Amino acid sequence: MNELNDGINGMNRSLKRALLLVLFTCLALALWGYSTLQGQQAVRDGDIDLNGLLAPVEVLYDEWGIPHIYAENQQDALRALGYVHAQDRLFQMDLLRRTGAGTLSELFGEKMLDADKLFRTLSINQYATGLAQQMRQQPEREDTRLISAYQSGINQYIATRDKPLEYQILRVDVAPFTLEDIGHTMGYMAYSFANAFKTDPLYHWIAQTLGNDYLNDLAPIYLNTGYLTPDSRTKNKTANSVAANPKLVSVVDQVLEINDSIFPAGHFIGSNSWALSSERTQDGKPILANDPHIGIAVPAVWYEAHIVTPDFEVYGHYLAGIPFAMLGNNRHHAWGLTMFENDDIDFYQERANNDNHDQVWHKDQWQQLALREEIIRIKGEDPVTIKVRTSSHGPIITDLAKPAIKLDDSSQPVAMFWTFLDPRNDTVNALYQVNAASNMQQFESAVAEIWAPGLNINYADTDGNIAMWASARLPNRPPHVHSMMILDGASGNDDINDYLDFSHNPRRVNPANGVIFSANHPYQRDNQDIISGYYTPADRAERLNQLLNPENNGNKKDWTPEQLKQVQLDTKGALNSNLRDLLLSSISSREPSDSSQSSIDQQALQFIQEWDLGYPLDSIAATIFERTYFFTQQEIFNDELGDRYEIFIKTFMADHSFQQILANSESPWWDNQDTDTRESREQILRRAWQRALASLQQQFGDDPGNWQWSKVHSIEHPHPLGKVKPLNKLFNVGPFAIDSSKRSLSKMSYNYSEQHYRVTSNPSTRRIIPLSDIEQAQGINPVGQSGNPFDPHFDDQAAHYNQGGYRSQLMNRQSIEQAASGRLQFHP
Repeated sequence: MNELNDGINGMNRSLKRALLLVLFTCLALALWGYSTLQGQQAVRDGDIDLNGLLAPVEVLYDEWGIPHIYAENQQDALRALGYVHAQDRLFQMDLLRRTGAGTLSELFGEKMLDADKLFRTLSINQYATGLAQQMRQQPEREDTRLISAYQSGINQYIATRDKPLEYQILRVDVAPFTLEDIGHTMGYMAYSFANAFKTDPLYHWIAQTLGNDYLNDLAPIYLNTGYLTPDSRTKNKTANSVAANPKLVSVVDQVLEINDSIFPAGHFIGSNSWALSSERTQDGKPILANDPHIGIAVPAVWYEAHIVTPDFEVYGHYLAGIPFAMLGNNRHHAWGLTMFENDDIDFYQERANNDNHDQVWHKDQWQQLALREEIIRIKGEDPVTIKVRTSSHGPIITDLAKPAIKLDDSSQPVAMFWTFLDPRNDTVNALYQVNAASNMQQFESAVAEIWAPGLNINYADTDGNIAMWASARLPNRPPHVHSMMILDGASGNDDINDYLDFSHNPRRVNPANGVIFSANHPYQRDNQDIISGYYTPADRAERLNQLLNPENNGNKKDWTPEQLKQVQLDTKGALNSNLRDLLLSSISSREPSDSSQSSIDQQALQFIQEWDLGYPLDSIAATIFERTYFFTQQEIFNDELGDRYEIFIKTFMADHSFQQILANSESPWWDNQDTDTRESREQILRRAWQRALASLQQQFGDDPGNWQWSKVHSIEHPHPLGKVKPLNKLFNVGPFAIDSSKRSLSKMSYNYSEQHYRVTSNPSTRRIIPLSDIEQAQGINPVGQSGNPFDPHFDDQAAHYNQGGYRSQLMNRQSIEQAASGRLQFHP
């Protein structure tokens, strides 16, 4: 018995030791975790030594975690900005530069190899190297000094602070920033603007496969329905004779797959911006409003910061890694942007030498392709070397095609011309000049130097001026060239003749009606032809026209910021009435004996008849309409396009062309090629209606009263690591049910699926800037200022944003002091 007791006591002692060991291990892990997380927290209070400062810098943080930087000179201010930007967004900064540079595989491994191959082939890294070389050769340039100061602040943070959590999870390090990284980040932004990658090859394929009868109903025919005047309508030029290229189609598939993968910040999708003159506002000064539409992401796309020196002040919205505000205001003027949507990419089919595949024919002689090797380092794997070939038109992108297609199948190499890659492109310096401008003349001179990406820059100032400039270098193409088709690279006849002068660009300056707006729709200058581009559907432009045009609002002259908030938050789809009215007409023409006229059918029809075209969360009509829209697009396009359909519906052509085809009952797209009879528009619409109702019944049951918009429309802001479960629970923000739609001013875009519409892009910020009192400016961020999921400012604006809220963009020192949540002092 004693032996048994001794054994039990021994087991108890062993168990106690084991429990103590487990407890100690858990405690140690908890302490390590706490210490690690504390080391990664942003320091917003206290003192920090910052190398290179000429004088102390004070940073006041307001209640939303936004830094207000007070410095004796701009160089010190930018050095401090680099440090505070890095402590909130270092991982985002790193990913943006890595995407443009083609080095994502170093972080994520082989799954990002295709993305790196794409960006290496696009040659953004070559452009970035040239830009950095120019800056180093001109160290006296003010923009170079400021960029260097900003990156010095970033690099001191990297050298002295714990790495963000993402690096701990990925078990990788972060390299210092260099001047090359400015070009890498700008290149990613320019790429994200470029619709040509997925649109031009498909447009050409449709022309070659289906013919001009089908092409004539597709964008880029600019609608004379909605907010476009009859003289804005243009005709498609004759289709080029170059054959469809299977290599290029293969590359498009890859690009779409890459775009849907692990990108650090969303693509730039569209945007709204407008300015009202002094004569249109209640307080007698202009008001500027802007909400750029960008793919959703965590952290949010824009980083807000307020900089004050004795001779400079700006409240800006900054892209990660770029030290100059893309959106902003000072005490004299404010500016915003939308996508110009101009076409700055052309594809040239080259003619290769059968005896030497590294030669192509150009202007009556063989031209040797420039060759270079790119070594792509892959986490946990051996490096991969690719060969990039470049013709006089640009890099050969069909070398990316999978599987490899040999030349003897008549598929020739295709090169890509891209304005962004021109060594003369110094858009970074142009952004510096935009930030430095003190009046409208200086501002216009600055935006004139933007090459790519193309932007509409809206402007308003305290002198009463309002303006908008289409900022881009426009290729001077031969008159016969249709830039959305694959061009002939061999003859030289389709080559551009340098660029048009900025004086050719569209603009609006102090118009007589006192209203300027952009919703990515085309506009002209001096009755010139519309610039070739990928303009978005006219829904938002038409809605802005309805709300802001004095001809449509009783010559309204008393607009207030509060009223303009409601314009930004508007959920109505202005052109939805086209489909709704045709749908109602088609359904009413059914035979009385039609068996489809069930009780559910009649209830759903009643909801559509009474619909005001809006998308509040409780709307039932919105759900029915969107489901019908989905099936109508499928009925129109799927039979002709086949496996190209999934690409097509992700392009600007899908929604834009939809309105054109709706207006043309004789369009060949209405006929279903899979049947022996010719279908009418009305038959197709009735079929789409029945498919929509059947789909909703299957999903939600037989009572249409349960088909609320909130059940099918949601937003979840994704972090790059949030694609891996369970990290989505830590890094992603949401999901939330949310109002509005892809065709509303408060644009919540989505890729169509039958069951659910998950937001892919949204207003990346909403800003209202009254020039009568710049300190009353308001804005909002979709999630928060910080990228650290344990930071209180990680998602503290999300609920406010989802409810249509705004917050003050503080510029008054006294107000900032009163709202201060932290005071950080930087010392030399």
